[in-house]
Amino acid sequence: IGQFYQEQNLVDSARAYYVQAAVIDPSYDAPFINLGRLYAQTKQYDSATYYYRKAIDLNNKNFRGYNQLGVMFTEIKNYDSAYYYYRKGLELNPDNSIVLNNLGLAYYNADKQDSAAVYFRRVMSVSPDNPYAANNLGLVFHKLKKMDSAMFYYTKAMELKKDLPSAQGNIGRLLYEQKDYDGAKYYLKNLLEAHPENMGALLNLEQVYKQTNEFDSAIYFYTRSLQRGVV
Repeated sequence: IGQFYQEQNLVDSARAYYVQAAVIDPSYDAPFINLGRLYAQTKQYDSATYYYRKAIDLNNKNFRGYNQLGVMFTEIKNYDSAYYYYRKGLELNPDNSIVLNNLGLAYYNADKQDSAAVYFRRVMSVSPDNPYAANNLGLVFHKLKKMDSAMFYYTKAMELKKDLPSAQGNIGRLLYEQKDYDGAKYYLKNLLEAHPENMGALLNLEQVYKQTNEFDSAIYFYTRSLQRGVV
């Protein structure tokens, strides 16, 4: 019930149910993980840290508390702490693809692309059909301006999960940067057909049509992005 309320952004109701669950069985770590997630969602990071550590104290063999601390510290750009907690989680579960991928993302966000690639490759070694790790490797090579490698991994991600929006959008962006405007239009329009409110596709299509001097179409996509209330 608490998770349902949290998904509806009804924070007080979610908190009440999580606290009730913790009172009923104070030896069970899950309610404390959920309280940590709730406080992190509302940017109350000290409280989130308290509850995640409480969950770890109750069950120091469960990697979830360490993983959630890593997620939180990545979000607030405290990358050294994120690395520490992800590695603690990996000590308990060395082949966990979620923690490996999250550690890769922390390195990616900190612009340490070589280290990011190491962990994304580890994900693919333990979970070869993981489209998110393939897409993330594409992001690494894209950032390193190794466009052929980036395209290889974006395409692999789409082979593994045809409707993966991030991979479609990334291919569209890469083709735009390579001035393949027709190719960029193809991928970005396909993305919008499945996800009409995808902001990245709208903004990138605006840029594509500006480059091809199709200003009516550029204005159309710009207007749609304005209607989303982001620009």
